[in-house]
Amino acid sequence: MANALFRLAINTGVTIAQKFLEKGHTQMECDSVHNSIECKLKGREITLSSQYALISKEARKKPFPYEVHYLNHNFFITFETKDLWLYDSIRPGGIKMTLRSLT
Repeated sequence: MANALFRLAINTGVTIAQKFLEKGHTQMECDSVHNSIECKLKGREITLSSQYALISKEARKKPFPYEVHYLNHNFFITFETKDLWLYDSIRPGGIKMTLRSLT
């Protein structure tokens, strides 16, 4: 995840701040979104993954439905191969950067 975020920051020229929540202090604004979708899912049988998008839209009507973006497999990048990694490790005191091309 750190490699993916670092690559995104470099390619787009933005700064990304990663926040780690403390146990017991994890309430976030998106929790209400997840909760409303879970309530809408309750008691429904899902047979296709595309049904999740429709249910997510239906989970809120006012002030407007949630915006859903359909993604295909081309959207995702696999970071299994170390060629895409910028860091071999992000452990404190053990950060080793491997210079690799960002293209």
